[in-house]
Amino acid sequence: MKFALACIVLLATIMVASAALTCFGDEEKCGPEECCAQILRTNIYKCKPRLGEDEICEIKPMTHILKKHAYVNRCPCSEGLKCSSSKGGVIGKFLGKC
Repeated sequence: MKFALACIVLLATIMVASAALTCFGDEEKCGPEECCAQILRTNIYKCKPRLGEDEICEIKPMTHILKKHAYVNRCPCSEGLKCSSSKGGVIGKFLGKC
């Protein structure tokens, strides 16, 4: 039982330290053409390039519930581009192209 508790405390400490060192803890770490985005459904976020023309995007990009600068799946479109879809149905409501 003590071992499990120690592992949980260690894991929590590592997660907090990781957040402080990445863009998740400091939105200023990313450049103007980057955003803070989650890596593969983990709790790790890193600066990634914003999406360019003709790249697949989310119509309404999802952000972290507490950190609105941290995107859950992928970055939004670059400045001056808008995510839009010409498809109908369910896919057209969620995914488009910049």
